[in-house]
Amino acid sequence: MHTTVRRATIALALTPLLSVPAGLTANALASSVGHGTTAVSTPAPPGDASAVAAEVDGIISVGKTKAHAGSNGASADADALTVLGNQVSGGSQTGVGAKSGNLIGTGDTPIGDAEVAPWSAKVANANGGYQSHAEAALAHAKAADLLELWLLHSQSDATWTPGTSAGDAQSDGAEVSALSMLDIKVLHSEAHSTGKGHSDLLVVNGNEVGSSDQANGACKLDLSPVLNLLCLQANGGQGKDGLRSAAADVATFDIGGGALGGTISGASSSGAAGTPDLPSPSQAAHRGSTRGSAARPPVATPTQASLPFTGADAERSVTVALALAMIGATATLFGRRRRTTA
Repeated sequence: MHTTVRRATIALALTPLLSVPAGLTANALASSVGHGTTAVSTPAPPGDASAVAAEVDGIISVGKTKAHAGSNGASADADALTVLGNQVSGGSQTGVGAKSGNLIGTGDTPIGDAEVAPWSAKVANANGGYQSHAEAALAHAKAADLLELWLLHSQSDATWTPGTSAGDAQSDGAEVSALSMLDIKVLHSEAHSTGKGHSDLLVVNGNEVGSSDQANGACKLDLSPVLNLLCLQANGGQGKDGLRSAAADVATFDIGGGALGGTISGASSSGAAGTPDLPSPSQAAHRGSTRGSAARPPVATPTQASLPFTGADAERSVTVALALAMIGATATLFGRRRRTTA
């Protein structure tokens, strides 16, 4: 009889393990190693930016810059002056490093410095990714910390890390800064990969006068095919795969029905954040069912029959398992007491 009681006791003790659904056991194991499969993120797309202070297509460009940063590296291009496709002053940097130059320059002097057609291009490692910067202008002058002047100036910046990328660009017809108290920009445009761009006739200490927001697309002159002029333009927003872009121009023109075109103070940029990969169908079904939904209970199908039960069914199974465990423990104690008494 003792053997019979012992077998019944073992069976009752093992019943909770047999009653727990396979899904719960798998979930417990997954939780013990980091809550299951870790979502894999898709690296961010490249960050890009470009700007130009003035350009007549195929003839001349002044203060033109471009910056790129992506998973394969980064580059920066700066063209202070290009005439008929020939770069008069400018350069580029591909990979980590820096370059700069000008046509004529005084170098640093006690009273400041002055340069004609200065440019610089730089690429660096940053935050596990890349950062690139390009800057170019027709002229630059600085008098100690009292006064600084830029003519036909632009700069572009791009950054990339596995998690995010960004681009920022701006250009000016002219900029004057004095005594760190006054900053005046004429024919200004800027674009950010946040999806925002704007252009302005004048900006004084950050206050816009004659902006693209104020013009609201109404600044244009259409005399096609002789002349088509658009001014104070700006646009931006989010596109495919989360890529955000923006562009702005103080003015663009088209002469002779496309025979000749150009830009005055333009900028563009793009960038985005990396996105997690979508879970596989089996992962999606598993994650959704663990929440449980009274409004939309799972519908059993032949292919789903082998899947572990979750949700309310799992809760009932656990309750039953615990109850049987208690019965098994009680039977074990009862059997031991009977053996001791005998």
